[in-house]
Amino acid sequence: MRTISAYTASAFGCQAIGGDCVLTFIGVGSDPVVASYTYSFLIAEVQRLAKTYVKNIVENREMHRRSYANGAANSIAVALLKMAKDTPVTPGALVPVRDALIKATTKQLFPEVRTLKSRRTTVLSSAYVQGQQDGANIQIHKGIADGGERFSAALA
Repeated sequence: MRTISAYTASAFGCQAIGGDCVLTFIGVGSDPVVASYTYSFLIAEVQRLAKTYVKNIVENREMHRRSYANGAANSIAVALLKMAKDTPVTPGALVPVRDALIKATTKQLFPEVRTLKSRRTTVLSSAYVQGQQDGANIQIHKGIADGGERFSAALA
């Protein structure tokens, strides 16, 4: 979830802040709404795929599920990076202005937020590779929808 939220935020020119079962995307204009929608879709797809993958696994089921989801998240991150490069949400000259607005809004709304370091995790390579392959098949299209009840969007 962390990987997908971070790369989704980056792809849509936002900052993702999580806590207490709520994920907030901070950005400009409709960017946080689109990021929330995309994140919600991607998480649901990974959960659905992982559930199907572990259906017939008996031993180390949770380790298989986590490894599979990490592999899928890796492929999604690659796709989001490519999408951001191919179709940036903000013209290059305005990026510093956007980033300053997001930073100021984040500091105002979440003054105590600290950056988390990623954790090292043990994965089962076969499940991870299968997750990568299946994650690469998830189609990410541009679109707008509301962020859903679990997500909020703070507009800078």
